[in-house]
Amino acid sequence: MPIASETGFTRQEMILVHLMRFGATTMDSMEMPFSTTCYGMSVSLGISRQHVSKELRILEGKGQVTHRRANISGNGYKMNAYILEREGMERALEADRRNPDAIHGIIFTEETVNVRKARSEINEALRILDDGGKSDRIMANNVVTRLSAAIGFLLKEVT
Repeated sequence: MPIASETGFTRQEMILVHLMRFGATTMDSMEMPFSTTCYGMSVSLGISRQHVSKELRILEGKGQVTHRRANISGNGYKMNAYILEREGMERALEADRRNPDAIHGIIFTEETVNVRKARSEINEALRILDDGGKSDRIMANNVVTRLSAAIGFLLKEVT
C-alpha cells in the first residue's frame, strides 16, 4: 500500500528545490510570485515561517540565494522575494536528482491513479497561490478545495 514518507531533504534543500521551480526568469521580472517570499515558502513547504527565515539567512550567507524587494503577484505591496544563485541552483539540482520522486516534500512509493490525482490537485493549488488572485477569499477557498481533494485521494491509498 503506497504511503507518503519523508524525503530525506534538509530544510535548506527543500527551499532550494522549491525556488528552482521559478528558474532565473523571475530575476528580471517586476513582479514575483507569492511562493518566492518567506511566508509563501512556509505555506508551500509546510515549514514554519521562522524556520524558513532562519534557513534563508544561512543560504544567503553561503551565497546560494539572494533576495530583493519586489511587487508580489496579487498583493498591492512589496516584500522580500528570494532567487537562487548559481551555487544554490547546483545544490538544488543535486538534491532533486537524489530524490527524483519527491514532490513538494513528499515521496510517493507507488504511482497510482489516486496519487496522480492528488499530485494534480497539489500542483493546481500551488499554481493558484503563485498566480495570486482577484480576491484573497476566493483564492483561499480554491486552494483549500484543491488541497482537501488531494488529502481525500491520499487517504484512499492508505485505507
